[in-house]
Amino acid sequence: MALNGSEVFVFVYDKSLTSGYEGKYAFVGEEKSNSVEQSNNLVEAHSKKDGHVKFLYGKQDGKLSVEALYDPSHQAGNADESGLLVLKNSKKAKKPVELMIARAVPDGAGGYTLSEKEYGVGYVESISHEYPDEENSTVSVEIQLTDVLSDTPRTVDESQLVGSLG
Repeated sequence: MALNGSEVFVFVYDKSLTSGYEGKYAFVGEEKSNSVEQSNNLVEAHSKKDGHVKFLYGKQDGKLSVEALYDPSHQAGNADESGLLVLKNSKKAKKPVELMIARAVPDGAGGYTLSEKEYGVGYVESISHEYPDEENSTVSVEIQLTDVLSDTPRTVDESQLVGSLG
């Protein structure tokens, strides 16, 4: 059976949190959608004598995109709300952001059970806001990954990261 996309969320490491999901991870916000693209560049490796193009694998590339409802009242230091603030602060400070993509299913007690987790590190490439007439405002974030996603958490020195409080 296919995974229900409405259960997959992006979390960011927020060093300002005293308690969050899986330690200090926070939801990015009220997500509408997210996507991950991981690809390999191909290097052409053929000559004029070859009857068909040939390729070699080159460098890998990855990008994470998140679209969420935009609520400027989100609180710093709140694991359910502070992720977008971390992304804004990371972009402003030109610092990396530590990410977790996970299936989050309500646990019945007001929290979530996380499974199928993947971790990564990246840089916020862009943040854009949309304010349509008589519709919800949204924010879109593009993050360029520095490596392939992994089943194990990254170990970025916390001093290199920013938090929702700056």
